Amino acid sequence: MNDRTRGRARIGVVVPFSNTNLEPDLMMLCPPGVSLHFARAGGYDLDAIPDEHQMRHYSDAPVEEVVDSLRACRPDVMLYGCTSATLAQGPAFDAGFRRRIEARAGVPAVTAASAVIEALEDLGVERIAFSSPYVSSLNDHAVSFIEACGFRCVGRADTAVPLGNAESAASDDAEAQITRRRPGSASGIPAGLPPPTGGRQGSSGVHVSSARRAAPRPGGG
Repeated sequence: MNDRTRGRARIGVVVPFSNTNLEPDLMMLCPPGVSLHFARAGGYDLDAIPDEHQMRHYSDAPVEEVVDSLRACRPDVMLYGCTSATLAQGPAFDAGFRRRIEARAGVPAVTAASAVIEALEDLGVERIAFSSPYVSSLNDHAVSFIEACGFRCVGRADTAVPLGNAESAASDDAEAQITRRRPGSASGIPAGLPPPTGGRQGSSGVHVSSARRAAPRPGGG
């Protein structure tokens, strides 16, 4: 990256301190001329399996110090890279959390959870089937968050072995088992869900339909 293209944009990113996926993922996705600047934030038990209590504690922790460390590089936007931290709290908390970061940083802020909602809106999604490596109780909050934003969850598949903080990703076998799951268990994708038309299916096994929706997002974001 040379000096002439370097100023296109700077993105400041808050990363959970045990996370090893977000930085390389964003580097792969980063467009030319955009620079990424990371700061790590702690606040959860590394030895525990993350659940809604851990994630609420994490997002309740003061964020000012880590935001200040990124503000010094004069970013154009701030990203908060822990999806479950605000999924566990609900849309109203997520919107207020973003406003806190924006007030401190002086630039727009995006949380991972709000980015999920914006992506579903941009795709014109109306119905989803949900899967994640989180514990079942945290998945409950994630689905409630998404449905509170006007979407309908018509299927869900929980992983048999939740991902711990020391693991960087679910195994390929675990992902394959989830994405192949079909009716016959309470958490399978229902037979009534048609193949997506104009939608997408990712490695997480989330199926979406492309019917347009116009319901506003609650919580101002």
